[in-house]
Amino acid sequence: MTALARIDQSDDTVPRGGRRKDRDGPERRCIATGESGETDRLIRFVVSPSGEAVPDVAGKLPGRGAWLTADRALVLQAVKRNAFSRAFRMAVSVPDDLDVQLESLLTRRLIDTISLARKAGQAVTGSEKVRSAINSGDAAILLQATDGARDGVSKLSALARSAGKGRISRIQVPVSYTHLTLP
Repeated sequence: MTALARIDQSDDTVPRGGRRKDRDGPERRCIATGESGETDRLIRFVVSPSGEAVPDVAGKLPGRGAWLTADRALVLQAVKRNAFSRAFRMAVSVPDDLDVQLESLLTRRLIDTISLARKAGQAVTGSEKVRSAINSGDAAILLQATDGARDGVSKLSALARSAGKGRISRIQVPVSYTHLTLP
């Protein structure tokens, strides 16, 4: 177990730039809204050699990036308003089904992350194992598939609310049960 401590520096001087930083990570500006935010809430895009805007969900593709808030409506708005060309300062083509492609890439990344957590022993599947993890206090997040049985979903949600005392987040993920149970 690793414990992290944050040292509070109560220095009253104003840093260069005129405001204090509340956040630890880098901030980027959304090309659709213009609002700044942390990168965990934004999706990075880069320009491919053929001049097409490509989502970089892993954040590892080379080149200058443009950032967009992870919201389907804002993706469609950015495409409609030609925000990618403005952000990259060049003519950029954007696929018509960018929102669908992006959803597919993010779903794949979610499934891969869950699979890695299961292999590392940090995630369990199956109602009895999940129930046991909730009751023992080992659960922090309850991910439920969209095609889960209604009674099972409601029972585990109720257990997470009561046994978890509000500390267990419940998230309905846009994948099927078979995807959550992949090795």
